[in-house]
Amino acid sequence: DNNSVAPSCWVINGVQHVAKFKECESARNTLAVHLAVIRLPNSGSDVVVHFNQPLELSSASSSAAVARAGDTSLEHGAVTFAAMLRSLRVHDWGLFSPPDA
Repeated sequence: DNNSVAPSCWVINGVQHVAKFKECESARNTLAVHLAVIRLPNSGSDVVVHFNQPLELSSASSSAAVARAGDTSLEHGAVTFAAMLRSLRVHDWGLFSPPDA
């Protein structure tokens, strides 16, 4: 199709210090945040993919009892996220409306 334009993708990775459920300051957890925006120009749509990676859980956090931090490397999470994005496939393009619809 000569009217096809290839998708484009922007990715950002960062670190966030945040407590859940309005917990106190000492309950802040350290998370890696991985975010991608994929532009699908042929359908006039964008897809946002988001991945939180626990790096460090505060012992005062309610999450500490039910979760654990995984590999504590931001780089490891970025590699995992990149693999997730490469594996992303659209099986039903009917989910997206064409730009003139």
